[in-house]
Formats: sequence, structure tokens, C-alpha cells
Amino acid sequence: MRVVRVSERRSTGDAGLRVLARFGSVGIAATILYAVMAAALVKWQRFGLSPVGASLAAYTAAALFSYLAHKFVTFASSGSHDAVLLNAAKARSVFQETGFRDIRSEHFLLLPSARPLARRVERVFAPLPLGAQYACSARV
Repeated sequence: MRVVRVSERRSTGDAGLRVLARFGSVGIAATILYAVMAAALVKWQRFGLSPVGASLAAYTAAALFSYLAHKFVTFASSGSHDAVLLNAAKARSVFQETGFRDIRSEHFLLLPSARPLARRVERVFAPLPLGAQYACSARV
């Protein structure tokens, strides 16, 4: 068996701070892009956009920029992207096959929270097929 030693001087918090810095930088850049583009589109009458139209066009461009920058810069990883998503029934089956017992799975829309307001909102939206989030838990 091969043992990999992790340096005690290297902190996993540093990686989190780098991601947070990239996240903030992308957000600031998207905001600047929106402001500059909205002002330019309003000022230049060549496109014939009203201030509302210019704002919508700038917002769309900034949202697209933000999405792509987060996808390729903020959250880019060198790991495998061949992940397979398991539905709740398959996850339950995997738990059973590996010897777990008292298996529970709970679908949720917003957050897996025990707060009363969140639970009420979840009960209203739970029957709708709005997502595939669920949490599984089991005992050994």
C-alpha cells in the first residue's frame, strides 16, 4: 500500500482563498462590463436602444461573461469530468450493497433544512419536478 504524505505547511484553506479571490474578481469584472456596456449603448445611438434595452443587453452580456468565466476560470479543475449522477433509488441500492442499514433519502428543492419555514416551502414545491437534489444517509 502506498502512503502519500501531505505537507503540514501546505493548507487546504489557501486553495479555498484562491477560488474565493477568483470568484470575487469575476464578479467585479462582470459588474464593470455591465456598467461600461450599458453606458456605451445608451450614449451611442447607433444601435437605437432605449436605456432599458441597453441595460438588458448589457446585463445579458455580463451574465454570459460571468457564466463562462466561472466555468473556465473560477471552478476549473484538473480532475475527471466523467462523473455519473445517481438517482435516489440507485444511491439507496449502492448503500445496501455495501452493507449500510437504516437508509434514508430525502428530496429537497432549496436546502436540506429543518427550519419550519423551509419545510413548509419544501412541502409546497416537493411534488413538482424542479430538480434532482436529494440527501442520503445511512448507518453502518
